[in-house]
Amino acid sequence: MISASTWFNPYVLEVLILPIAVVIGTGSALVTKKIIVGPIIHISISVLFYWWNFTYFHDEDYHYNRIDSEWILIDLIFVGITGLLSWGLLKLRRK
Repeated sequence: MISASTWFNPYVLEVLILPIAVVIGTGSALVTKKIIVGPIIHISISVLFYWWNFTYFHDEDYHYNRIDSEWILIDLIFVGITGLLSWGLLKLRRK
């Protein structure tokens, strides 16, 4: 059984934030009817999450020593997916 403390593991949270950011970003693009809003909201959610993750789970020295290129690339891929979903759904909605 998965305990509540498992959900607050930083690595589990990183996996959970990606689909949440995609859905919120795409939804905000549909509401505002502007494609660029989706990726901007996605990036904002990701930045806020990583800031919270670093301040909550790590000490102060860890902020400056960590370069995690894997998650940066994965985030960029999902920002692209958010942009494509925003563009595709807005194009379908206009027809």
